[in-house]
Amino acid sequence: MTAGSPRSTVRDHLARALGIAVILACGVGAASLLTAPGTEATPQPAVVTTHQALHFEPNPLVLRAISRSIRLSQAEALAGPSPTLAEPSAEDDDAGSAETEALAKVDEHLREVYWTVPERSTTDLLAANWGLGSTFFTLNPALEPGEKVDAGARIKVYAADPTKPTRSVGHPNRGRLQNGLPLPEGSSWRLRPNRRRTFGTHKTISTLVDAFQAYGERYPDAPPVRVGEIAKRRGGRAKPHASHRTGRDVDLGYIGVAEDDGEVRWQRMGESTLDAEKSWFLIHELIKSGNVDTIFISSRLQKFLYRAAKAQGLPEEEVRRIFQHPRHPDSPSAIIKHWRGHVNHMHVRFRCEDWNSRCRGERRSSESDANAELELESQSTPLASAMTSSAG
Repeated sequence: MTAGSPRSTVRDHLARALGIAVILACGVGAASLLTAPGTEATPQPAVVTTHQALHFEPNPLVLRAISRSIRLSQAEALAGPSPTLAEPSAEDDDAGSAETEALAKVDEHLREVYWTVPERSTTDLLAANWGLGSTFFTLNPALEPGEKVDAGARIKVYAADPTKPTRSVGHPNRGRLQNGLPLPEGSSWRLRPNRRRTFGTHKTISTLVDAFQAYGERYPDAPPVRVGEIAKRRGGRAKPHASHRTGRDVDLGYIGVAEDDGEVRWQRMGESTLDAEKSWFLIHELIKSGNVDTIFISSRLQKFLYRAAKAQGLPEEEVRRIFQHPRHPDSPSAIIKHWRGHVNHMHVRFRCEDWNSRCRGERRSSESDANAELELESQSTPLASAMTSSAG
């Protein structure tokens, strides 16, 4: 190893830090000799060489402190003299104002969200199944832990706090969610009994509710939309998914031609079972909002939805902007993309909030890049394809 190698440099820094620690220790020992008359002097500690210090049993706290010191020293050496602190710019003020303004525009029907107790249960079980923990009792102070709650009772699961907005942080596959907003109940859509992963950003939830309501108004007798998983209230890992971490991903069932059977599980679709008109209406409502980043749908179903869009009279330019299949020169930048495992449900990914500078991972223009991200998701969750029909 050469003297100028990175390992040698770090070892030198470590040796110097430990040497300083030894010198200070010796100084404390020498000072203890200057005791008052008549008192016994404290024995001076043995002098320890730097070589011996490097072979002592390591203390994790000391090593972490030394490591931080070395990193700070190296960063300061590279950065040079510290610059003078700049005054906040007008651009920063504008960004803060935009965030404040956006947070003030919380839909009235989302300021408070209530869920219905499906069957007689205890408050503890509801808090666990709904992913609320102790927040359940904060929102419902009249309820006690272990208390029985009758079926049909309405329980508060969310109250908007302007100081704690929902926020998607990081990439869909490596991020988290802050202060997740739960998807409300509605007659045009159906939530699963276990709702630990039914939380999203305000943009995600409000767009879903608007699209579901439009679908219900257009087709009042149609089966409700089956809603799968979004994210946990605080986001993070949601096995077997690699995404569904930041409140911007949601799984939705397709609309079938059969009558509603009351099930929440996905149904595999084909030309004879898919209601292309109703499914396309729902998808188009989501896209028209301008809040959708990407929708993953099997290519075998895209061709049926493509026909429905053409029958609706959608301009060719708009159809090409939306559909990847049938293939065309603009396919790589299309909103609807193919990905395996999405023949029984679609995966909708929403865009970041305009004011949220910590949100990452919006749609890439390159098809190969987008597929690479999904390939990472499928590789990191080997059970995903096997559990698609049940877990979404």
